[in-house]
Amino acid sequence: MWYEWAKFFWLRPLRIHDPSYKGRALKGKFLQNIFKVSRSNSLVCSLWWSALFFQRKLGPGMTRGTCQNGRIVGLFVFLVMTVGGLTPVVSLAVGDTGPLVVGEIEIIRHNIFSSAEIDSTVGTLSFMRSTMNGLHSTTREYVVRNELLFSQGDIFRPELLDETERNLRELGFLNHIRVTAVDTTADGRVNVKVEVRDSWSLKTNLTYSRSASGDTRWNVSLSEVNFLGHALTMGAGIGADENSSFHSLWFRK
Repeated sequence: MWYEWAKFFWLRPLRIHDPSYKGRALKGKFLQNIFKVSRSNSLVCSLWWSALFFQRKLGPGMTRGTCQNGRIVGLFVFLVMTVGGLTPVVSLAVGDTGPLVVGEIEIIRHNIFSSAEIDSTVGTLSFMRSTMNGLHSTTREYVVRNELLFSQGDIFRPELLDETERNLRELGFLNHIRVTAVDTTADGRVNVKVEVRDSWSLKTNLTYSRSASGDTRWNVSLSEVNFLGHALTMGAGIGADENSSFHSLWFRK
């Protein structure tokens, strides 16, 4: 496209101001110069050929206005060819860096309550928070890492950060989940930080019913969905109905 515009604006002033212009010969040299420039990916070569256009003598019989028009059009061609020659050089420089890859992955795990949240309360509430932290086992790092959809050295894909957050949220015992890119190194590695906080994972269940005939049914169960921080479910329960009493113990990954 730029070639057609350059040809039009370069040749048109000569035809207007010089009726004796030998269009075929000049056009041939112009196309030859353009062809040589278009085949080059070097900015230096583009500048050199454009300089020839600036120094070109338009021939005897040309008016001063014709020469001035030639210089203006030469400036236009110079700019077009400079951009045309610069583009491959710039794209090559950018392409040499290659795609970004995942660098270091930092996993930060927090207990149910932070030290600041415990220190900011007094009395019974502070005691309860400290007790809950003491009874609860923080999720193991390998549990979090198993849910990551990327690993160190993989091509960096930002959409996988959000999908990893959804995976961690579906475990059911984590909250305040953040998976973010924190830094990009000079060699194209993106460091990622994964930060999670545990939630209270001990579940209790109590049911009681009494029929019109006086029969009673009751059931008490206790379950931990993140047993010792390993993402395992373990539970136990006891109960009774009108026929017998029972107890149960279960384990589930």
